Amino acid sequence: VVDIWEACVQNELNNEPDYIEAMNQVIQEYSWGRDNLQDALREFSVWRTVTGDRDNGAYFHDGAQWPSGAGLVMDTTLDGASLILPATIEPNKAPYDYGFSYVRLENPQAITGAMAMQFNGDPAVDWAVTLIQTRDNFQTIIERELPLSSGNGIMVINPGMLQQADDLTVAIVNLGTDQFDPDTGQDGLRRDYSITLLDAQPDTSLQM
Repeated sequence: VVDIWEACVQNELNNEPDYIEAMNQVIQEYSWGRDNLQDALREFSVWRTVTGDRDNGAYFHDGAQWPSGAGLVMDTTLDGASLILPATIEPNKAPYDYGFSYVRLENPQAITGAMAMQFNGDPAVDWAVTLIQTRDNFQTIIERELPLSSGNGIMVINPGMLQQADDLTVAIVNLGTDQFDPDTGQDGLRRDYSITLLDAQPDTSLQM
């Protein structure tokens, strides 16, 4: 935190660099150039879900003391027992730039066969979308990042992943744009997305 504060030292009259630029700089320095702010936000979107009774000791060192799911209010919660495919989900509150949104599927074991998840996000910004499977009473966490192109992507969720899951959570991050500048006094914009769940054939290239 101190390093980020120091990296925000103003070097021009227009108050640059700002804290977004400073965080990106410090993350790259600490990771020896392997990661940037976008990578950190995607990772943080997953860590926020692994707390409280979902903590398995592999994430926050005091995660078990936090509220379950870091007190997250899921934007959308679905029940696999009553889910009819195809189903399209749109957020109740679309995420601001650098904001998060979550969709949870409970009782995924009730879904027979494979299912595809199609994501369509506002192409004006970058997105990070991660499917999080919890297993073994939340002791095992498996992440799958959705490859995106211009805000769009699709992945197949095989029957094994559905049948072995306690639940599935989709972590969505609005990664903003290069034009976002906190010095303007604006908090960015809400960016819409949609997720469509579809019947699918199993993907034999996946292990589950």
